[in-house]
Amino acid sequence: MDGNIMEKRNSRISLRIWWVLTLAGMSCSGNAFSTLLGDDLDSPYIQIISPASNAEGLNVDTVTVTGTYGIFIPEKVTLYYGPGSPSTAVTATIQTSTSTWEATITGLTIATSYSFMAQATDADGKVIESSVISAKTRDPAIAILSPNDGASIINSGGVNVIGNWQYFTPVTVTLYYGTDTNPLDDASVVVGKNDSAQTWSHTLGALANSTTYYIQAKATNAAAETILSPVRSFTTVDPTNIQFTLVNPADGETFVSNSITFSGHLLSINGGSSKTEKFELLIDGAPYAYVAGDLTIKKCTTADGGDADQYCDAYGATCATATDHTNTALDCDCSGLGCDWFIDTSGLTWNTWMTIGGRFTDDLANTYTSNAVQIISQQKLSFGETIVAVPADESFSGYINYTDLTDPVIIVAIKPSEDTDSYVDGTPGGDEDTDSAFPIISLESGNKRFRVRVMNSDDGGARKRTEDVWYFMVEANTATNQHYVLSDGNELEAGNITLDKAKTYNTFQTVTFLKPFSAAPLVFTQQISDANGRFLIQRIRNVSVTGFEVAFQPDDGDPAPGSDETVSYVAVDLVNSTVSGNHTYSYGIFNGKRFQIGRKGQINHWNGGTENDQFAMAHLYATPLVFVGLNTSGGGEPAYGRIYKYNDDGSYTWIYPFVEDVQVAGHLDETIVYFTVESN
Repeated sequence: MDGNIMEKRNSRISLRIWWVLTLAGMSCSGNAFSTLLGDDLDSPYIQIISPASNAEGLNVDTVTVTGTYGIFIPEKVTLYYGPGSPSTAVTATIQTSTSTWEATITGLTIATSYSFMAQATDADGKVIESSVISAKTRDPAIAILSPNDGASIINSGGVNVIGNWQYFTPVTVTLYYGTDTNPLDDASVVVGKNDSAQTWSHTLGALANSTTYYIQAKATNAAAETILSPVRSFTTVDPTNIQFTLVNPADGETFVSNSITFSGHLLSINGGSSKTEKFELLIDGAPYAYVAGDLTIKKCTTADGGDADQYCDAYGATCATATDHTNTALDCDCSGLGCDWFIDTSGLTWNTWMTIGGRFTDDLANTYTSNAVQIISQQKLSFGETIVAVPADESFSGYINYTDLTDPVIIVAIKPSEDTDSYVDGTPGGDEDTDSAFPIISLESGNKRFRVRVMNSDDGGARKRTEDVWYFMVEANTATNQHYVLSDGNELEAGNITLDKAKTYNTFQTVTFLKPFSAAPLVFTQQISDANGRFLIQRIRNVSVTGFEVAFQPDDGDPAPGSDETVSYVAVDLVNSTVSGNHTYSYGIFNGKRFQIGRKGQINHWNGGTENDQFAMAHLYATPLVFVGLNTSGGGEPAYGRIYKYNDDGSYTWIYPFVEDVQVAGHLDETIVYFTVESN
C-alpha cells in the first residue's frame, strides 16, 4: 500500500491491512482496496453528500450530485447512476482546494427511484468507491395560487393570476382562460415566470363584468413534456361598485420578522354596498386565524390627495374590530371616503414565500377579493469575527456595534495561538490563557452594541494575558415551532434566558426549546450580562429533544452569585450527520461560509495531559472560529470545554480540545460539542 495516501496516525492500520492482503495473495488496488476501507473517514474515502440517501423530490430535468473525498488524491471521479443498479457513467468535476466533487445529470424520469455510486481513481490506478445510495424523483406540479377558486374579483385594471411549480423546469408557462368550463378550449397567453423563485404571474385584462371565468395553467419543459394545474374559476364584479385593495406590503417584499401588519383600502363607488359583514386575510388561499385586537377598520375623514388607492390622511373613530376571522357582524359603513383596514399577524412561516390577499363580504353576501402579493419572512444568522487584544487586567474591550439584529444571541470563545504547545504547566508560549479563564459579555441592547472582558479564576492564581476572542451572533428565535435550517439540513435554535441566581452548583434550571428536536442537540451557552462582576461559568446537563438543564458554576470556593444573569444559548441538532467512531459531525455552507458542527466523545485531556484527543475537520479552514462546549460532567466542577490550539496539515484543520477544571480534577470520557466556522 502506498503510505502517502494514509496519514501518519493511521500507519499501524495500513501496515495491518498490507499484511493481511499479502497472506491472501491479493493486491491493494481496485475494488478490494475500497471494500476493505469503505466509507471509514479515517481511511481513504469518497462519499455522496447530496442528494441524501432515500431522498425524494429530485428534479426530473437536472440533478446536481455532490460529495467529498479524503486521505486520497483522485485524478478522476466518476458518478454512476441509473434506475435499479448504477450503470450510466458521468465524469465529475473535482475541487481539490475543498476536497469536493460535483456531477450534473439530466433527463431523469418522473417518479422513478435511482441508484448512485461514486468512484475515484488516483494517479497509480487505485480505485475507491462510495456506498450506493438511492433517491427518487417526484411528480412535478404546477398550481394556481391566486385568485382563489370561486372568488369574486373587482374587475378594475385586470385580474392578477399568480402560481408556482415544483420538481419541473419549464421553458414556458401558458395560462388558458375563458368562459368555457374547459379552459384549454379557450384563449391562452404565455406568462412571465421567475425561475429562481419557481413562480409565475400574469394580469388578465379586458374582462367582462359579472362574468365567471375558468383558468388553467400548463408548463412545458425542454423535452416537450407538459403538466397541467387544476381548473379554477372566478367571477368578475363591476368596479364601479366596490374598490377593495391591499396596499401594504409591496409585492416581493422581504421581512426579518414573522409578525407583520397588512393594510389596505375599502371604498364604495356609485352607491355600492360597503357595509362589512366579514373580513378575512388570506395566506396562500387560507384565512388567517386572527384574534381580538388583530383587525382594525378605520373610517376615512380625509382622502390622500383624492386617490382612493392610498392611505387616508385622517381618520374618524375606529368603526369596527373583530374577535376572530369568522366574525360576520362587523357592520362598518365604508361609504363616502371609504375605510382603511389593518390586520396584525404573528407566527407566520419563516423562510417561505407566501401569497397574501384580502377577502371582504358585504351585507348583501357579495364577496370581493383584493389584489395579491408575495412576501417572505427571513431570520438572521451571521457568523462572526475576532475581537483583538481584550485587556489582560479583566477590563472590557472596545464596543462591538451591530445594526441588523433585534434580540441578539452571542457566543464567544478565547482564541488560542495557532500551533502553540504551552498548555499544561503555564509556560508562556503565546497569548492564549489556558489556565482557567472565561469571556463574559456586557450587552447594551438599547445602543445595539456589546463588549467583552476575560475573567480569570482565582483558584491556583491563573495568569492574566491579553486575549483575542472569537464571537458569532444570531437573531433569537421568537416563534414557537420555528427553527433555522442550515444547509446540511440540521436545525438550529437560538435564544436568551434569565438564569436564576439560586440555580447554582447542583440546583438546575430547565430550559424548554421552542420546538422539539428530532434528536438531542448540541448546546452552547454564553453569559451576556455582568451583574455579578466575577468569574462564572454555566454547567449543562440532561440535554434532550425538548430542552436542557443549566446552572451557575462559580469559581472554586466562591459563594453563589448575588444576581440573576442573562445567558444566550444555541442548540443545533446532528440528524443529518456522518459517524466515525466516537466522532459525529456534519458540515455545509451558510451565508457563503463553510461550517462544521459535531460531537466528540472520550475526551480525557484535562488541564494538561498529552495530545491524544485532537481530531481533524473535514476541510481546511483559512481563518476558523471554533466554539466548544461541554455537555457532560464526569469529573470535578466547575468545568467547561475549550481548545488550546489549532493547526492544519495542509489538507485539514485540526483542533485540540481539553476540559478546563479550576479544581484540577480528573476527567475521563467526557463529550465535547463544537461549532467551527470560517470567519467573516
